[in-house]
Amino acid sequence: MLESRWGTALAAALALTVALAIAGVASAGSRTISLGEGPEFSAGFSFSPKRLAARTYSPGALRLEGRLRTEFTREFVTPARELRIETDRDLSVDVEGYPTCSHRQLSPTASTREALEACREALIGRGQVEFQLDIVETLLTASSRLLVFNGGTRNGVTTLYFHAYVTIPVPAAIVGTAKIRKVNDGTHGLKTTVTIPKIVRGAGSLTSLQLTIQKRFSRTGEQASVISARCPHGRLEARVIASLADGTNFHHELIRTCSSRR
Repeated sequence: MLESRWGTALAAALALTVALAIAGVASAGSRTISLGEGPEFSAGFSFSPKRLAARTYSPGALRLEGRLRTEFTREFVTPARELRIETDRDLSVDVEGYPTCSHRQLSPTASTREALEACREALIGRGQVEFQLDIVETLLTASSRLLVFNGGTRNGVTTLYFHAYVTIPVPAAIVGTAKIRKVNDGTHGLKTTVTIPKIVRGAGSLTSLQLTIQKRFSRTGEQASVISARCPHGRLEARVIASLADGTNFHHELIRTCSSRR
């Protein structure tokens, strides 16, 4: 039976959802990493508007795309188990004052419709995901809408919840959690940790993702944005380390250019 928690962050790509949600950047781009005969991981993202203020944070929309696959389409894609992301100081995630949702509200039996009914006010992103399932030595695919909800900030840690829903082999929700912390580590200002539990007892893997995060809201009478960025140096940076179930690691350095408006 499908596990009740979030199963594979795109077997590194949904995980990269969080990575790039924190690493919102100002120009479109993509990169592919291949580890010999192992899996191939590709990701692309964009942040709009493309021109950002040099010193103050500008609100915007973040679009993410990711894919994890093998050279052979009939071969099961190794799931991811953990993702660690560090991003520079010119990127910001701020959910203070925005409505929150709890993991308990996104129950294991909640469909996409039920999840929206329970937590619509806390919604900050939408997208689409695809899964690969190895059921009795038969590879199946399943797709789902992806929802991202604000879990709030406590003791300096911001929580995001990801919700997807599949109907094979049985109907079940997949709910995952990301923890975001501020750090003081050289150029890095944010650190995100995503622990990726199993789905279908290890026989499930996320293989494709598309996601857009864009949410502005009123906070104490002023406009605020969940995702913001600035561009003092002409580029934004992120470091991503994804660990797969077989011990394979992807070490991913991302640099994207941006332009400053005075």
